[in-house]
Formats: sequence, C-alpha cells, structure tokens
Amino acid sequence: MQVNLDNDLSSHSIRAYQPGEITVTLPPSTESDSAQPVEVETLSNSFIISPRHLIRDWAPSTIETLLAEHLQPLIELQPEVVILGTGQILQFPESNVLAKLHNQQLGVEIMDTAAACRTYNILMMEGRFVVAGMINSG
Repeated sequence: MQVNLDNDLSSHSIRAYQPGEITVTLPPSTESDSAQPVEVETLSNSFIISPRHLIRDWAPSTIETLLAEHLQPLIELQPEVVILGTGQILQFPESNVLAKLHNQQLGVEIMDTAAACRTYNILMMEGRFVVAGMINSG
C-alpha cells in the first residue's frame, strides 16, 4: 500500500507498507553538493525512525517481546511524541512498559503498524519531531 508522497526528501519518511515489509525514503547525503537520486530501503525487521534517524534492527519482534528497556533509544532522541506500531493488529503493551515513556512526560500513541506509518508521515510533514518504533511483523 502506498503511504504518502515524498514531499520532504531531507527527512526519513515512510514510502510504502505491507505486512512484514516497510519501505523508507532515505535523505540524501549532506557530504555531496550535487543532486542525488532518491534512495529507498525496504526493511523487514522492526526499527526506529525519526526525521533525522533510522535505527535498524530494533529488538522487539512482537508486542509481547517489547520491554521497557527497548524504549530507551526512542527516549534518547528527545521526541515531542512517540508512536508505537504494534504489527498487523492493534495491541497494547503492558502498562509497566509504557510507564517508561510516561515517566519522561512523552506523549505516546499506540496503533497497528499500517496506521503508525501514515501517522508518522503526517506528523513529520507538520514539522513535529516524532519518533516511531515500528514492530514489523508479517
């Protein structure tokens, strides 16, 4: 499914989603002065994305394996809001896991990964500093 048009090519955005596979647009390297082609990468594992960061190989593979310590890399990016994509279906993590985000006074939205992909792009295009943890289970 096409998620969103690429309007901000200087940020990591989500180009397409299907269960078990998310395609992201990578911003061009800042080391080159010349125009560069748009680069995309398809990820089949869970990952963390923000406009300026892409952390591949995020540990949780399902919402059941999500632990509080897995949220630390999201917190370290100092987002305005955190989105958790929980896989093909909406599932809520244990409350003690979410407490780590609430203790940092971070807003958090829990949704299935398809909705999380769309919401991430919308918030990013609005200029919000959003960080999303995407559980990418097929």
